[in-house]
Amino acid sequence: MKFLLIAYDFPPIPSPQALRWAYLTRELAQAGHQVMVLAPDVPGYGAGGLPELGPRVEVHRVCPGPITRLLYGRGRPVCRTQAASMPGIEPLRHARSNGLAPWIETLLQQAGLQGQAVRRHTVYGDGVAVVELMDGTCLIQRPGQAIQVAQPYDRLNWKGRLRERVLSLCSMAGQGVRWVWERLSPLCMLPLMGGRVVQQGLNWKGHLSNLIKSLLGLFMFPDHRAEWAPWARRKLAQLLQAHRPDVVITSHEPANSIPLGALAKQMGFAWIADLGDPVLAAYTPYRWRQRAHALERLVCEKADFVTVTSVHARDLLMTRHGIGPDRCHVVTQGYDHRFDDTVVTGSSGEPVFTAGILELLYTGSFYSFRRPDALIAAVLDTPGVRLSVASIMVPDVVVQAAAGHPESVRILGFLPHTHALMLQRRCDVLVNIANADHVQIPGKLYEYLGAQRPILHITDGDADPASGLIRDSGGWCVVDDTAAIAALLRELVMQKQRLGCIELTADPDFDRNQYTWERLASRLVALAGGVCADERG
Repeated sequence: MKFLLIAYDFPPIPSPQALRWAYLTRELAQAGHQVMVLAPDVPGYGAGGLPELGPRVEVHRVCPGPITRLLYGRGRPVCRTQAASMPGIEPLRHARSNGLAPWIETLLQQAGLQGQAVRRHTVYGDGVAVVELMDGTCLIQRPGQAIQVAQPYDRLNWKGRLRERVLSLCSMAGQGVRWVWERLSPLCMLPLMGGRVVQQGLNWKGHLSNLIKSLLGLFMFPDHRAEWAPWARRKLAQLLQAHRPDVVITSHEPANSIPLGALAKQMGFAWIADLGDPVLAAYTPYRWRQRAHALERLVCEKADFVTVTSVHARDLLMTRHGIGPDRCHVVTQGYDHRFDDTVVTGSSGEPVFTAGILELLYTGSFYSFRRPDALIAAVLDTPGVRLSVASIMVPDVVVQAAAGHPESVRILGFLPHTHALMLQRRCDVLVNIANADHVQIPGKLYEYLGAQRPILHITDGDADPASGLIRDSGGWCVVDDTAAIAALLRELVMQKQRLGCIELTADPDFDRNQYTWERLASRLVALAGGVCADERG
């Protein structure tokens, strides 16, 4: 079967939705299906370690829009889907990804930079391979020549150099931009960003970039990423005409892929809309709520199938728009059953846990509705407990606790995805904080299931839809109260002192394997097969 996925969030972006479709496309390809992806040509962020897509996944990247390109400093996209062979370097069908292929490891070793985080890599049709590191340094390998190490400024064309000079002239205004940002963000930026915690540690360029994106969000729906639409529509039409996919799948969030799916449906192609969560959510800005509701209704009316990640989300769509259960299906988040933590290398992957204490681990994002205050207080009140936090955004309460009590709270930063998976398998207890909106179940929970470690789930009450899943898997659900959390932690400390570990006791009837990405991809194939059968009928 031939699939065309339209996804704005896709590797090298490390967002939860990007990870979801990185794994699903990989599993679809490994099952023998042909997978094409339409995605923007934007750089990723973070430390990498994303799953390799495999040679059967063909990624077509388009301009993300002039403003986004300017903010990210990207030139005209020149990568090709298929690269020519190079001596000692395997050819790639997808030109950019964040995983470390063997030939990239070889280049890093030859340049004496092994263990460095890779932002992206490109293999050009003339056989030139470029590997860009997170600090902007580039390794350039030309056929038959030695590796060239280029500093960030050395590799810029005239447009890039002009941009750097403009930014350097603007540096004098950096303090003013920071001053404006710090005073505006409490008033308007957090609502514009859907209630998210503002990322810490940005320089003035980062604050300026976020400010521009937020201001664009006042006029663009759903946000600044909508500007990729003209280039995406043009490329979509070309792909549909040239490849005639059996099924077109759109990935949400963001919602800018949904109109493209509707366009494909209008042109006669089958359309599966993977909403994940409803378009109209609790964090949708007030100015866009009516438009989000209308777009959500369009999906329910026009798409052949709609997939969501929870039963509560499905029930909500059925109530809002009258979509039947035969067209709205639950395809949850999942975990990678193929992951092998013994092959993770690099300094970030060194063991960090101590046998003599109860080691808690939290990996994931913090949002304004996901507060760790009670958890932090309970950890500080319980001797013999240490909480490690791996996140790109860390609230002040965690920062202050780590600074004042480093023996109890530790910040690991934003780890490569593979290193986070490894640490999940080596800690004593995994920690999750429930979402305020019960329609949404954190995707991190399903990733935790793959670690086969007990989960401590901090919830706001019995209405939390994740509670049953946690208990069935052998975890604990505790209300968001310092005394209640501390009482459970004391029991776990005593258990580890007595047994040397924390035992995982799951319900005998609990089927963990139903949440593997392989099993979830097979559900998508079944849905796609039903669509194709209906089209033929």
